[in-house]
Amino acid sequence: MAKMLLKAGKIFDGESFIDADILIENDKIIAIDKSIDGGGAMQINCSGCIISSGLVDIHTHLLEMGNNSFGFPADMATIPFGVTYAVDACAEDTVVSNLDRLCVQTAVFVPIIIKGDSLDYEKMEQRIRLYGERVVGIKVYFDESLKNGTTEQHFRLACKFAQDKRLKVMVHCSYSPLNMEKIVDILQSGDIITHSYHGAYHTIAENDYLAYKKAKEKGVIIDAGMAGGVHTDFAVLKNAIEKGCIPDVISSDITCFSAYMRGGIYGLPMCMSIARICGMKEIDVFKSVTLNAAKAVDKEEWFGLRVGVKATLSVMAWGDTQIDICDRAGNSLISEKGYVCKMAVKNGQIIYRN
Repeated sequence: MAKMLLKAGKIFDGESFIDADILIENDKIIAIDKSIDGGGAMQINCSGCIISSGLVDIHTHLLEMGNNSFGFPADMATIPFGVTYAVDACAEDTVVSNLDRLCVQTAVFVPIIIKGDSLDYEKMEQRIRLYGERVVGIKVYFDESLKNGTTEQHFRLACKFAQDKRLKVMVHCSYSPLNMEKIVDILQSGDIITHSYHGAYHTIAENDYLAYKKAKEKGVIIDAGMAGGVHTDFAVLKNAIEKGCIPDVISSDITCFSAYMRGGIYGLPMCMSIARICGMKEIDVFKSVTLNAAKAVDKEEWFGLRVGVKATLSVMAWGDTQIDICDRAGNSLISEKGYVCKMAVKNGQIIYRN
């Protein structure tokens, strides 16, 4: 029997941090306690690290989902960053059986397709059938700068389509023709606004953060959707955090462009680092990439760090790493410290170690 003992880590259980060891046997967690004698178990010193359930990135663009123009290889975009679960936010046509070969577990948002002046329901239905149980929702690019022809009417029709299918809506809101308050009014509880801290017009700060307050009341999920500095204005994010308007979820929106432009180190840990540097509490940072993220896409089974469950977890450290990133507005964020993935475990097996 294979045993592994993670010693002296700080465990995030979804609500708090506790100092404890974790004993894994085969594919399951068999003990969590202050001081465990693992016998003949392989011991790994996790001193100074946070051990959490495997990280969840709900906004990615993965090559294997047919994103040939800007998708990034799935396992490269996730596993070295401690991400064991990822959602592609614009899944196109692909060979779905190939997804089972990935190390990272995946789900998808199907993009709305506009044909003429209306939605191409046939194409969307086709992709929903193609991906089956992996489909968690519909993705709407509600962005005038993209010149993709999406109007308020298209947005409302897409929301109705998703509602009828009992699917979520994820709406890309940068440069939206509507302010965020009106977007919240159209969305249903459980729907997601991504790129919520953008610096274009109709920002989250309008009317004293009224859109944020209405979203919290209605149950609409606020996703940071960092996209490096492309769809996140660091000044907007910092000011919002200072006002207590923190994201429910932090996601990367990683693409082939963002991954390599920042030295190959851009991923969810850098997004977590940005949020912490901007003032977000560490406990809220970890909640936003584990429990909250899993709930946001109706995949609560993706969160689990307790005795008896399969051992899929991430070991993260706040350590030496160079963060030097600039957003579209010209705000620079520089730090010698940030989150680094030290190890990722899937079903009791080490799949990455730094």
